[in-house]
Order: sequence, then C-alpha cells, then structure tokens
Amino acid sequence: MGRRRKKRSIKKPHWRERRPPKVFQCPVCGAVSVTVKIVEEEDTRYALIACSNPKCRMRSRIDNVPILFTPVDVYSMFMDLYNEGKVKIWFEEVEELGEEESGGSSEEEE
Repeated sequence: MGRRRKKRSIKKPHWRERRPPKVFQCPVCGAVSVTVKIVEEEDTRYALIACSNPKCRMRSRIDNVPILFTPVDVYSMFMDLYNEGKVKIWFEEVEELGEEESGGSSEEEE
C-alpha cells in the first residue's frame, strides 16, 4: 500500500535579483551622487558624467564608448582614467536662487 505522491514545487529564492546601480560615488567630493548618461548620435557614442552634489558639480565627457558598455562599465572606465589623470573634468558654477534683496519689503513705517 502506497501513499499519495506530493506534487513537487520548484523553490524560488527568497531574495531579489540584484540590479546594477544607477548612482555612483564621486571621486572628488565622495558623495554618492554621480550619474552616467550615454548619448548615441549618428556615428559616435559618448558618455556624460555628472555629480549632482551642489558643492561639487563635477562634469566630464568620455568619447568613443563601445556599444556593449552600460553605465556601470563607463563609470569603471571613468574611474580608471581619473586615477591615471587622463580624463578632463570641469566644475559647473551654481547659480544662487532666492537670495534677492528687496529694499521695499523690509522697511518699517514710523
């Protein structure tokens, strides 16, 4: 006499599959605020690297990015070039907003 056979279920992992990051650490200020945008034009492909920290605002551009590269690969290539001193970086000026002085609103009447 046998017993009933159970249906075997496939066990699914209880964790989610990890995805590659979209925001990276800035080599200048150390904040996790660097984004990589890959731009494809007619015959060229380049990457724009930007730090969104208002105190840093570092920018860079890498030309001739291979087709198979993702933002993670471009960030790795950028860090290699940055550590060797072969990449050109510049800093964008921040425009101060909301600190306009108006003489008429702060006057008191006597």
